[in-house]
Amino acid sequence: MKIKTFTRLAKGIYSSGPLGEAIIEQALIIDTPKGLVVLTGCAHPGILKIVEQAKRSLGKPVYAVLGGFHLAEKSGKEIEAIIAEFKKLGVAYAGPCHCTGEKAIKQFGAEYGGKFITIGAGSIINFLAEE
Repeated sequence: MKIKTFTRLAKGIYSSGPLGEAIIEQALIIDTPKGLVVLTGCAHPGILKIVEQAKRSLGKPVYAVLGGFHLAEKSGKEIEAIIAEFKKLGVAYAGPCHCTGEKAIKQFGAEYGGKFITIGAGSIINFLAEE
């Protein structure tokens, strides 16, 4: 099946549909009892655009964002602004990896503290467990 727009894949699981212009990507969105969990690839369309699209498409808060945030080339100030927007959007947990860049990963870690999730290939994260 070729996905051309925001699409329900299974109960509580969605594709954002194609996002971006030069490099087209899709994000996976999981609707949990705590809010939406957004899984990105490299976030070339912009991590904030992806999070905003998920929130707008389902009309629910975004609980966590995991994956590549594509921030390796961003300045510290730009990363600070993105973290501030995550907070304004209500993102409770952040799990940046690979193309996010080491500097941005450290900044997210410092800002999110105990709500920063270290992830990589093979990680298992249980969002249904009690906090």
